[in-house]
Amino acid sequence: MPSILKILLAHHKKNKERARQFFFLKACMAASAVVAVADGHACRREALAITKVTQILDELKIFDSRHGSEVYSEFLKILEDDPEAGLEAAMKAIDAVRDDVELTQLLVMICRTISEADGIVRPEEIDAIEHICGLLHIEPEGIKALEIDLRSEIDG
Repeated sequence: MPSILKILLAHHKKNKERARQFFFLKACMAASAVVAVADGHACRREALAITKVTQILDELKIFDSRHGSEVYSEFLKILEDDPEAGLEAAMKAIDAVRDDVELTQLLVMICRTISEADGIVRPEEIDAIEHICGLLHIEPEGIKALEIDLRSEIDG
């Protein structure tokens, strides 16, 4: 029979992982929203890309996709209603995962996917990604070399 200490320790580890995943979810959706509205408006294809990305991350057991779209929509609303306050809130959420190199690289790859969702990567979207990379201490050139194309999955 497991001791109460082992049960408590296992429960603590599980909660710690959930918290890490939640901060990553929030950071991903914040960064994606920043990129989506960088060109002045978030389009339907970017929202579909978010849905597809969160489904993939759900399959990888990184986080529950049901929450992704809600968090993304909340950040979009804040960014559209008050761009300055929205950007501040988004950057705070993104900064929360800065020390996890693996997650920050994945986050920036997701941003790149969102920027390509409508088939046109605009300079404002590139600027937003570079700003996020700077916050996360990631070299944006390395991310640019990656080819991520979800357009066929979004259309299909």
